[in-house]
Amino acid sequence: MKIEEVFPYLCVTNAAAAIDFYQRAFDVTETCRLTEPARHIGHAELAFGPMTLMLSDEFPEYGERSGVVRDPFSHRWLIRHHIEDVRNDEMLRWGTGLR
Repeated sequence: MKIEEVFPYLCVTNAAAAIDFYQRAFDVTETCRLTEPARHIGHAELAFGPMTLMLSDEFPEYGERSGVVRDPFSHRWLIRHHIEDVRNDEMLRWGTGLR
């Protein structure tokens, strides 16, 4: 996926519960979920109509080049640099160390 926009990305304590809540509260559609072997959600996407919300469980990130900045309002901004397109099944293999 080529991203040329700003996407909200939430890093939450319990991503599965958050996804369930957002689906019930806002009638959103889950379009992607990558679950780690330890059952953490490494990445998920929810479609709010034409808009996308991305979220994950709180745990150390890996994958694309990324950095985190905290603004004066205590918001945590995750900034990533896209390196290559990777299929979801391939991402899961990388997450389990089976490259």
